[in-house]
Amino acid sequence: MPSRNTFRRWANERPTLGLRLERARREAGRMGTGGMTTYCPVVANEIYTRLCAGESLSAICRDRDMPANSTVNLWRRDVPEFAEAMRMARQAQAEAFCDTGWELAMGATPETAYLTHVRLGQLRWMAAVWSPRTHARLKPAEPEEAPETQRLILKHFRLEEREDGAMRVVTYQPDADRCVPVRVGEGPWSFPPGLMKKGRWPHGGAGALPAPGAGLGAGPGAGPESGPESGPGSEAAERPHDPEGWT
Repeated sequence: MPSRNTFRRWANERPTLGLRLERARREAGRMGTGGMTTYCPVVANEIYTRLCAGESLSAICRDRDMPANSTVNLWRRDVPEFAEAMRMARQAQAEAFCDTGWELAMGATPETAYLTHVRLGQLRWMAAVWSPRTHARLKPAEPEEAPETQRLILKHFRLEEREDGAMRVVTYQPDADRCVPVRVGEGPWSFPPGLMKKGRWPHGGAGALPAPGAGLGAGPGAGPESGPESGPGSEAAERPHDPEGWT
């Protein structure tokens, strides 16, 4: 007989052989390449039928010909089609409880009203547990959508001054990759209100500004040459020529 690896290689090379091998494993109770499983479709169908008839799972598992409760739970975990069959059987049981509750309510008397109330409460609770999609008070809902991510962009503004006194606003924004501020925008150049361009003071006229210190110490009617600073050797005489009055 060929070895396990040889037979596996044949199954991979020949699709028909691979399908037959998979079917043989399924019929023998092997799930894929794993270990043995006790799942039996005939027994699973018997459990489904008895559940739909109203019999409890505990009573079914107490039958000597039926698997234990732990085995049924393993089947529900490992076999998706059996888990779906169990869900449908539970829903059928919940609907049967509604019919049973109706009969109890119609047959209630003043003497059995409290007992009927207790039984109806138990049936209602079991129906909600076994079939929450149709009989629970709180219906399953879709999860809430995650809130949209808010992106905050921090910007820094500063004033930039030109040589002639004009100013503009410059915008900086942080660079996440380099962790440094990056210049991203510049405003137009403009002169601040109330100020004039440097080096462009008016000469003469009504708005002319006198040179700093001109006429200090002179009395009324004194001319530009009067005063202690107008004589030879004075500070005014030694001051450099500055027609615009910056010194």
